[in-house]
Amino acid sequence: MDMEYVPFSWEDAEKSIGSLARKISESGFTPDTLVAISRGGLVPARLLSDVLDIPNLYTIRISFYSSVGVKKEKPEVTQPLSADLSGKNVLLVDDISDSGKSLSLALEYLKPLNHARVKT
Repeated sequence: MDMEYVPFSWEDAEKSIGSLARKISESGFTPDTLVAISRGGLVPARLLSDVLDIPNLYTIRISFYSSVGVKKEKPEVTQPLSADLSGKNVLLVDDISDSGKSLSLALEYLKPLNHARVKT
């Protein structure tokens, strides 16, 4: 399957983050911690951190590509999370979710960390 590159401007990113932040606020879920799936989730998570006023931002690195456009058989955690999530409402952030496998792995990874709730 060939993927087409579609340019996404900084203005597009800011509008998308504003829209997403409104949806999160209206959902009734109030995150107090953000976990970005590195690398793609870093920019949207950082912007959400500002817009939602959530200073607690951590990362987990999940590798699913061996090079540009070349997927591995399955994703793997290559840099673990270094945060205590006990009792926290966590918003897990990534830039895209085509197969959902990276998000699924991240959710499985977060399960034993005693958080209150996790949303993606």
